[in-house]
Amino acid sequence: MNLSVTANLSSVHIHWTPTDTTPTPGGTMAYANMTDDEYLLLKMGPRRKDMLSVVCLLVIYSFIFVTGIVGNVCTAIVIVRNRYMQTTTDYYLCSLAISDILILVSCLPFEAYSIWQAYPFSFGEIFCIGKALLTEMTSYASVLTITAFTVERYIAICHPLMSHKIADLRRSVIIIICIWTISFIIALPYPIHTRTLFYEYSPTTGKPLQQSLVCNIPPQWISEMTIMFQISTFLFFIVPMTAIIILYVLIAITLRRTALNRANSEESTGGHHSSHTRRVVRMLVAVVVAFFFCWAPFHTQRLYTIYHAKQWTPHEMEVQSHLFYISGVLYFVGSTVNPFLYNVMCKRYREAFKETLCCCFGHRKSKYQRSLIYYYNNMKSTVRSHSSPEDDKQPGQTDLNNSDSRNSKRDPNYSRTTKLLSNSVKAREARQNEQKVARAVTYADNEYHSENEDVKLLTYLPLNKAENVDTVVPAVKSNIHSPTCL
Repeated sequence: MNLSVTANLSSVHIHWTPTDTTPTPGGTMAYANMTDDEYLLLKMGPRRKDMLSVVCLLVIYSFIFVTGIVGNVCTAIVIVRNRYMQTTTDYYLCSLAISDILILVSCLPFEAYSIWQAYPFSFGEIFCIGKALLTEMTSYASVLTITAFTVERYIAICHPLMSHKIADLRRSVIIIICIWTISFIIALPYPIHTRTLFYEYSPTTGKPLQQSLVCNIPPQWISEMTIMFQISTFLFFIVPMTAIIILYVLIAITLRRTALNRANSEESTGGHHSSHTRRVVRMLVAVVVAFFFCWAPFHTQRLYTIYHAKQWTPHEMEVQSHLFYISGVLYFVGSTVNPFLYNVMCKRYREAFKETLCCCFGHRKSKYQRSLIYYYNNMKSTVRSHSSPEDDKQPGQTDLNNSDSRNSKRDPNYSRTTKLLSNSVKAREARQNEQKVARAVTYADNEYHSENEDVKLLTYLPLNKAENVDTVVPAVKSNIHSPTCL
């Protein structure tokens, strides 16, 4: 059986459409007594699979669609409605949620429709071309966003001081815009080479059969698009997969080293940090495994269809058919698991999600906000403790100073002794305030398991007497994020 293969972009991955060219006794006369439906069944295969397979696939797709839309929409809403969630990391997560929503909305319903009715294509050529652009562009944007987010994680955990210097929301917005622009440009060849076309013609009249209309890459352009499939696989699977593995290995090594150092310096909490590190490493492995299993079948099916010889055996046809549907399901699963891998597993996100749900019942601050306010207020008290003595006067202190002044006139050594005692008291108060700030930072670090050093840097900010703490601390606080939340 000789089968020609075409690229069907009713979903993003390629689908073959068999054309039976086996010689038939009597030539075209053998088709003269066939109806159009019988002829198309012979040439293009059944319009839908058996009912059991159709129902199972539709149930799976419905579950993926609902779960993915709810998870990604909740992610976007939580980030938009909570200012303390609007960090550089969360900007990438919001972009990822948007790309996943567009993938699910623009592609999955029509993939499900093609399972119910493989042909004819009923949505027009403009929709066919637009869908080819949107599905490819959002797929590329999703992969590039995950890669950029991984790089941000690596910098935040392995190079925290550098992260503190370059962490800028404006820079993140520029990177996200570049990601979408690059995705749009690289996806352009797909809509340019995608058309609606009649796949079969009447064997008697030679006119196109209306029921054979499909949204395809025409056969004459398949050889040209082969280069694009190669570029797509290399740039949007092999390179990102390699980068993600390398960076997450470096992150795991850094977290392990940090946990060992803490275990040596803090024996009481060493077990806690060690168990947390193991959890984070497991989540890093889960991210890599999910990325591989969601995208590898997609690109494998594409290349398998393009490079396969034109002679298809029945067994190869069966393998290709199963690979087509498996790769389609896993492709959409990737857009569904992203909000769970990168957000739901993070306690900070869950706190923000609860706060968003309960906003209509009150404005009770979350634990994360309360911890920030706690060490923010302690930081202000620390700055005040280093201010001029006139700012620290308490009621009744004037009389004491007057008394000290009179006594100093009588005894010159009295003034020096008083100054030494005063400086000692102020130094002790400053140390106590610094300890309060350190305890608050430790609480926030233990509560949210953040390996990021941005919070700890607050303790060492060069706050002078003339510096406004109300502008310095919030500026740093806007860059606080928990890069190990997965």
